Amino acid sequence: MWAFYDGEFVQEKGKHVQLENRGLTFADGLFEVVRTIKGRILFFEDHFTRMIKSAAFFNMEIPFTSQETKEFASELIRRNAIEDGELYVQLTRGTDLHREHRFPSEKTPSTFFMLALPLRRIDAENWKNGVKLLTYPDLRHKLCEHKTINLLPNVLAKNFAYSKGGYEALMFRDFEGKKVATEGGSSNYFLVKDGVFFTPEIDNILPGIKSNQRGG
Repeated sequence: MWAFYDGEFVQEKGKHVQLENRGLTFADGLFEVVRTIKGRILFFEDHFTRMIKSAAFFNMEIPFTSQETKEFASELIRRNAIEDGELYVQLTRGTDLHREHRFPSEKTPSTFFMLALPLRRIDAENWKNGVKLLTYPDLRHKLCEHKTINLLPNVLAKNFAYSKGGYEALMFRDFEGKKVATEGGSSNYFLVKDGVFFTPEIDNILPGIKSNQRGG
């Protein structure tokens, strides 16, 4: 399988990531997952704009423009012959040989890579009959509006749901004595009641691309 890594198309199995990369040692990075259909990349600009905003907040640099990245992504999808799939995009602060918690004193280049993967399809029975949903405390940090690669709380929530025979965990926070639903372990949370479409308030949760499209 082909991957795009720091400006080059490489065979995924033949590429080695430097072990001192801050994405590995600190989860110091961002990511996006973008839906692709028949080679088309859906809402790419929305995803890339979200990454730009988060990169600016964390003082990271994306080494390519939106147009360049989209062209690289399209070629990556073509090389892997992906019809319906997912484009995974990751940015990290790069390599830090000294493993300092603070930002590296010397400017180091960011690490930027993309993977074009087949679509993870939802079983038809789940679409028809629905799925079992369990609640789980939202244990995440207070920067959830940024799509960081630090996903351990999400992993715990999702694994809890599966261990109890469920499909997804609906995370909640305590707010003024009430339990307030925020997001799923790996999904946005929507509610339709009496024909009205509800979403959680955008307060320390990820502003979902689909929910923004629905809201617009």
